[in-house]
Amino acid sequence: MYGGGNTFSKHKKNDACERTVEIVSLTEQLQLARQYFMQGNFDQCIILCDEVLTGNPTYSEALSLKSSALLQEDRFEEARAVAESNFEHNLTPEATNALIGVYLEIGRMGKVLELTDYVTKTWGENYLNLYSRACALICSQRFLDGIRVNREALGRFYTKYKHRDSYLPQHIDMLVKLYDGISLAYLSLNQYKEALKEAENSLAYRENAATSLFVKGTVLLHMRKLDDAKRCFAASFRAGCKLPEVYCAFGYAHLYSGNYEFASKILKKAYEMDLYDLRIAVGMFDAYCLDGRENALQEADRLIRETSGIKVRDGTEVRLFNVTTRLPYAREFHVSEGRPSLIIVYIWNPLSNAGYGHAAIKVEHLGKYYYFSWFPSGDDYKNLPYARRAMPPLTYFSCFF
Repeated sequence: MYGGGNTFSKHKKNDACERTVEIVSLTEQLQLARQYFMQGNFDQCIILCDEVLTGNPTYSEALSLKSSALLQEDRFEEARAVAESNFEHNLTPEATNALIGVYLEIGRMGKVLELTDYVTKTWGENYLNLYSRACALICSQRFLDGIRVNREALGRFYTKYKHRDSYLPQHIDMLVKLYDGISLAYLSLNQYKEALKEAENSLAYRENAATSLFVKGTVLLHMRKLDDAKRCFAASFRAGCKLPEVYCAFGYAHLYSGNYEFASKILKKAYEMDLYDLRIAVGMFDAYCLDGRENALQEADRLIRETSGIKVRDGTEVRLFNVTTRLPYAREFHVSEGRPSLIIVYIWNPLSNAGYGHAAIKVEHLGKYYYFSWFPSGDDYKNLPYARRAMPPLTYFSCFF
């Protein structure tokens, strides 16, 4: 019996050692997986996470890291499935935050709001949870609510971390994100002074904050400080912001500067990234028309033919249609003597309640084609009534509207 007792104790000790070795091994694997993630080697990160999960399929840290790596590779459905499994098996703040991050990335803003409420009721409020809620509110176009919640998050952050000298890189990251969110919300509300102020707050913490550089550049664009705006957009590009909105704004800065050829190239890049943003198409058409060279006019013709039809995005109807008329009694056209044989009017109205519109007009006259850009509302979406445009007098086309 004594010997058996010793043998049992020895086996028990060995089992404990094996478990310790296993835990150390899992910890080392996860640490290595995090290193791969930070280096951008997401495939290898996922492989290591899968090795950890083979024997521990509900290991929360591995599931969270794997879902984040899948997101980075745009494998959205896989990321969602992993994060939801993690949340189902591990009702922890970490698992919940991982799922919130996935829902933010795939645009499930209603789910984000539900989960952030769950976090508040279960574990209490914190600035990270408030930031996630503010992101969902801003993405849902509830801009004032988003600003309010982001300001509450800032208050909680500064209460917890009072001394700037003690800030770690992740603290700076959070402050930049919070100020970026507020500045974008103000920009969306056309409150440019407030947007610029919050962008400057972000840039005070990180001078190459890409989103704030875009916001600042857009405000400067509205102020017609075109060279300063271009520098901000270029810096935003260098900081890694390659969104179509940045290319669009950069293109307009060159359009308003009279650099029509370069503007059309930049706007075309934006258009290739987002075919549904008709502001980009309007800018391209303007650039081609004002360039005036034969190849540019051919591109204008291609553009209006390519964008004809009805397009729907995010449940919002984007009205785009054309009206073709061959009227012998059409009003006298000012480009030459006589009357036009064909007028094609492409009416671009990005949103039914936008209060503005744009007409891309193609006129055939004596075997030649003429192109015009015209805003029936008397203004364009940038609120620039004095901007140079290839605009015919309103009376020539009043019979078509």
